[in-house]
Formats: sequence, C-alpha cells, structure tokens
Amino acid sequence: MKFRILIAFFFIVGLVWSQNEVTPPIDTFPKDSIPEDSVSLDSLPLDSLPLDSIPVDTLPMDSLPLDTIPVDTLPMDSLPLDSLPLDSIIVDTLPLDTIPVDTISPVNPDTIIPIPVDTIEIVNIENPAVAAYMADSTYFFVSDYDSSVVMKYTTPEFYSKRRDIPNGKLVTWTPSDSTYEIAEIRITVSENEVFMGGYTYNPKSLDASSCTIYNLLPSKYYYYKVEEILSDSSVVEKTRGEFRTVGQVRMINVDGCRNVRDFGGWKTQFGTRIRYGKLFRSGNLDEVTPWGINDFKNNLNVTAELDLRGVKQYISTLGQDVKFVSYNNGYYFSALSKHGATYLKDFNWIIARMREDRSVDWHCQIGCDRCGTFSFLIGGLLGMTEVDLCRDYEMSSFADHTRPRSFDGEESGTFASLIPYIKSFGPEDDLAQCFYNYFISIGVQPENIEYFRSEMLEEIPVETGDKQVVAPVSSAYTTPTCIQSPLRIYSMSGMLQPRLQKGINIIVGEDGSVSKCYVK
Repeated sequence: MKFRILIAFFFIVGLVWSQNEVTPPIDTFPKDSIPEDSVSLDSLPLDSLPLDSIPVDTLPMDSLPLDTIPVDTLPMDSLPLDSLPLDSIIVDTLPLDTIPVDTISPVNPDTIIPIPVDTIEIVNIENPAVAAYMADSTYFFVSDYDSSVVMKYTTPEFYSKRRDIPNGKLVTWTPSDSTYEIAEIRITVSENEVFMGGYTYNPKSLDASSCTIYNLLPSKYYYYKVEEILSDSSVVEKTRGEFRTVGQVRMINVDGCRNVRDFGGWKTQFGTRIRYGKLFRSGNLDEVTPWGINDFKNNLNVTAELDLRGVKQYISTLGQDVKFVSYNNGYYFSALSKHGATYLKDFNWIIARMREDRSVDWHCQIGCDRCGTFSFLIGGLLGMTEVDLCRDYEMSSFADHTRPRSFDGEESGTFASLIPYIKSFGPEDDLAQCFYNYFISIGVQPENIEYFRSEMLEEIPVETGDKQVVAPVSSAYTTPTCIQSPLRIYSMSGMLQPRLQKGINIIVGEDGSVSKCYVK
C-alpha cells in the first residue's frame, strides 16, 4: 500500500514539474548542436527566431508568409524574383541590376522607340558670360527699363575672354613629321558621317596641331575629321570624332569682324522659333580678312549684305557675287517716327533677297544703334517677346559696347522709348500685332509680311538627346535597308507617319532596328 502511495506522489510531482517547466530561448543553444532535421519549422514561431540564424536557402519559399519578412533584410541574390508577388516589393529597395529589363513592359509599346542614350561629348555654344545672362530671369519680374543686369556679365572679373564669340569644339591632332610636304590642313565638319554638305576650316599655320571649330548650330550632332593634303595631292587623315551642341544664342566668330550674331533661335509668341542661318546682324565688314570672308560666304552662306550706314559703296566687301545695298538708317524713337520710308526699303530689299534664297547680314558701324533698332523691328514682327527684344539689343554689350536697355541715344531718343511707341499701334496685349500694324503703316504689303513669317518661323524641335544617324537620300549613296522596307516611320515628336517626310524621320525596320534618316 505504501509503495502505491509513493508511486502516485512521484507521478503528481512529475506532472506539476512538466507543466511549470520554462523552455530556454532558442538562441541559448549553439547552432551546430541542433540537427536541422530535428526541428519542425511549423512548430517554431518565426518571430521568435533571429533572421540571420536561418540559412535562407534551407527554407521552402511557400513556408514563409512574405508579409512577415522585411524585404530589405534579405540578400537580394537569395530570392528568385519570379517567386515574389510584385506588390510585396518596394522597387526602390532593389538594386537595378537585379531586375531583368526584358521583364518590364512599357505602357504602350507601339509608341515607344528604344533608342539608346549616348555618352557623346556635349558642347554649349554659348560662352559662360552669355549663358549666365540668358539664365538671369530678372526681366521677367522687373519691367522698369532703368534697371539692367547685362553689365554685371560683361566684366573681365566675370569672364576674362572675348565675350562676343561663341564656345567652340577644340580639335587636336599630331602633325606629320615632314611638315614641308604638307600643302593644306583641312578640317571638315558635317551633320552626317559621310560628310555630305559639310563645310571646312583651314588653320592659318601648316604647323598647327589644334583648331577650334566655331559657329556651330545648337541642338545638332556633328562629325569632324582632320586631314593633311600633301604636296603630291595625297590625303592623310589625322583624326576624326563626333559631338553634339546645346544652347540658344548663336554668336559668330568671324576673323576681322565683331559683334556678329545669328538672328535665329529666339522663341516667339506664336509658339514657334526664329529659324537659324537665314538672317545675321553684325558690326561693319570693312576689315574682314580672307578667313572671315570664307566664314561668311562658305560656312554661313551669307550672300547678301545690307549696310545701314548709307555709304557710297557699290560692291560688297565679301565679293562681287554677294548682293549689296546701303541705305542711311536712323535709330531709336526718331527713326521709327520719321524714317519709315527707309525701313520700307530695308525690308523690301531683304524680302527680294530671301526670294532668291539668299541669307542676309545687316550691319551699321559697330552693330548697336542703327543695327539694334532695325533688329528690334524685325524681331518684333516675327513675334519675339518684349524681354527677348531687350536681351537681343543688350547683347551688343558683350562686344565691349555699353548698351543696357536703359541706354539714352540723346537727340534720337532712348531704346526704352521704342516699346511705348510700337504699342501705340495697338492692341497693347498683342505685341506682334502692334509691329504688324506699324509695318503696314509705313507701306509694307501684307503678303510680304506673311511670306517673311512663313520663311523665318519654324516649329520648336523636341530635344531628345538621341544620336542623329543621318542617312543621305541621294542617287550617289545606297538607301539604307531600314528605309527600303520600313516597318514604321515616326516624326521627331513621336507621331506615326505614312511616308518619309522632309527633315528627321525615325525609322523602325522589320528586323526591329531603329535609326534616323534626314531627308532634304
């Protein structure tokens, strides 16, 4: 009997002990002392285990509820991406190289053209002083013409180099050893790789090992090559390359002439842009050198000169093949109010030259007052804003001529007096119409104004940053395969086109290849 009571006592004590026993925490056991196959995963609460104590590759993926695991605590290479629901991943926590690009579909793949981004060299055609001035937004908020900002950008402290010439592309090469055999060094620049329709530079010295390419158009891809022409007429190519340009204001570097600018590039109130390469303004051409004449005629295609000084001269300094005329222009308020007949002759002469497909340069002595007033009228007629009319006028200050918008021409009036006078032709809230009404008042025919605007205004191109592969469509060259059997043809703005259009076309071939084609 006593034996049975003793057994019952130990049974009860054992039962109580088992119910009150405290399980030691899992991290008190050495990891290597627990056989992995002796632990049942479903018997352990996951939140009681430190994540770094479990080798991730030993856990079946379907045993882990994803919402219990912070994604950023797991090494990305341990998780097969196709096993994770996309809505459980915060994309910006994933290194990009772990996501296969071909698994990401665009919203509308038919409208997306995958053109790779280049790392090509970029040249800003605006020198630092001009670029800083153009970025200054003061005039959008300060309409008082007594206030001007241009002079702070024209000091040597801000920019010590010549401020009325653009940035260019510096090209270097190693000259041939026997320089006495070199008859010519020729640098060819073009917008296409086959150098069709390009232009050339010739360094002044046959010992040259570098040259800066100036007078580039903005938003263009350029290709260049340097060649030595030897005395036996053989050609040795020294280097070639490519780059692209950015900027807006196209200052021009012409040897022997100052304050030269392309009148193109300005945006207008019509939502368009003034076309580059058609109209130029400058100081006098009296001392232009042979290199400068080559720049004007062969690189800029200037074939008409309008001298606003009224000089007794009948042949252009640029040569007999350049059309020339000179009318005696005034400037500022007195000119607009009293010399309308002269502006009528100026304008009609330009229209006649444009109908002959000639580009025109107009100038006075230093390119500021007579030239500035005429440029003001032309820019206003084309739809330039009041702020940009001021900027164009003030840019002559970069040629070391102080011309802030507050400039006083004394008896001829001030530049500031021009806007109120033009606005008197109304309506004041439509500045381009005010200029239109002024030109009509001095005798310009409406059809000439419409022709002028149609020739000088163009759509603002879309900046894509893509490399332009220009394929010349000409009998002298083989038409690229992608053009012979294109799958789709797009405009630069991304619109699907039924056929090749004048300008730049984006071609998608049947094989999926993508290129660009320029059609003249």
